[in-house]
Amino acid sequence: SAGEFGRVFSNTVILAAMRIAIGFPAPILLALMINEVRSPRYKKFLQTVSYLPHFVSYVVVYAVLYSAFSYTGFVNSLREALGLEAKMFLGEPGYYRWFFVFSGVWKEAGWGAIIYLAALSRVNAELYEAAALDGASRLQKLVHITLAELRPLISMQLVLTMGGLFSVSMDQTMVMINDMVTGVAEVLSYYVYRV
Repeated sequence: SAGEFGRVFSNTVILAAMRIAIGFPAPILLALMINEVRSPRYKKFLQTVSYLPHFVSYVVVYAVLYSAFSYTGFVNSLREALGLEAKMFLGEPGYYRWFFVFSGVWKEAGWGAIIYLAALSRVNAELYEAAALDGASRLQKLVHITLAELRPLISMQLVLTMGGLFSVSMDQTMVMINDMVTGVAEVLSYYVYRV
């Protein structure tokens, strides 16, 4: 029906907007943080650890969420130990979108950071040295050198991301949806599959 399609379309737009607002800057911030690490060994370790979730399926990602946030999971066990009542986090429509977006960011941010780390590796070190001689702070170097060098890449990535605005992850939706959150979880790709 038209009302059902409107709800599904609205869910798709909201989830896509949240994924862009939160998920787009995440790889950039991760790349900037990894780039600031001075120890080459620790830097390689952080890169490897951040890439690994990309190679894990959403079934495994949801299993991790479930073990932490289910009614008998770690978070509710901790809440009960503190004298608080257990909550149905994964069955609460108000929490679903946040779990959906942040689990996607956790899974893909490291992989998305690869391209930014590659761009950062080609920034001329003499620019940083000259800025240090001129008395630039770390923040000023970040804004006027690092981000300035990344600006064309960020712009291109944003355009490419906007092109996939309505492609909200079908596999992630199929794994995470349940009867209690269908009203906020069903997106266009899942709706087409179901209907």
